[in-house]
Amino acid sequence: MSAPLLEVSGLSKHFKMRGGGVIRAVEDVGFTLEHGRALALVGESGCGKSTVARCLLGLARPTAGSIALDGVELARLSPRGAACTDGGCRSCSKIRTRRSTRGTR
Repeated sequence: MSAPLLEVSGLSKHFKMRGGGVIRAVEDVGFTLEHGRALALVGESGCGKSTVARCLLGLARPTAGSIALDGVELARLSPRGAACTDGGCRSCSKIRTRRSTRGTR
């Protein structure tokens, strides 16, 4: 059996406030997304949906937990690597192709 497409476990994101307080925006979130399946993240306003998305996209660094894409822990990737560290995967090739064709129209 292959690794899930996306596996999130124990994901937490805390923001430090001026004056020493902490906002616990996301606490101990976990889910698995299998290949060929869809997932919706729903909840009330302010419950942390966007913060989870930012962590998944690498726009925010989680305080705790792990995010694995196709069995690869995202924390191990280089800051520029969305899907690999050497640019040899299809995802990186697609990104590079889109960037190189910008402004040619």
